[in-house]
Amino acid sequence: LLSVELSSALDSIDVNKTTTDVSILNRSIITPGNNVLVNNTGGDLNIISSDSILNGATKLVSGTTTLKLSENTIWNMKDDSVVTHLTNSDSIINLSYDDGQTFTQGKTLTVKGNYVGNNGQLNIRTVLGDDKSATDRLIVEGNTSGSTTVYVKNAGGSGAATLNGIELITVNGDESPADAFR
Repeated sequence: LLSVELSSALDSIDVNKTTTDVSILNRSIITPGNNVLVNNTGGDLNIISSDSILNGATKLVSGTTTLKLSENTIWNMKDDSVVTHLTNSDSIINLSYDDGQTFTQGKTLTVKGNYVGNNGQLNIRTVLGDDKSATDRLIVEGNTSGSTTVYVKNAGGSGAATLNGIELITVNGDESPADAFR
């Protein structure tokens, strides 16, 4: 795509039983009307986004969705999202955004496979309270590599005692460098 702004009442990318490669480039802005950026119901989807803005969630019913963000791409998740593999190179992922509403439940980004961070940024909102506080979360079921800077914004709360802390990031794979998220 050559610098495109797409706004639609439908899913922006809907995949079913096909292999699809999508490139989103050159300051393109993708904003679906129903807040679903990707709806994968059984295909293999590979998305490369460079220097663009993606607004919306990714839904994965079956198949695979590989998302590679680079060169200052901004992904504003609008709801819980699932991808198979995620690369965050010099880009920003906003798990939720401050819409002026009371923050009662965070958003969860689940990566079914591996996460690669190359100077990526992850913005998380959380209520600074007890162990059960509302928070955005990243769950990586595979391995991680590289590094990602994590910024936490207080979405309300003045702090409270915790036993285990507020869990923001979970990595279930075998390999994750100590500085993968800093």
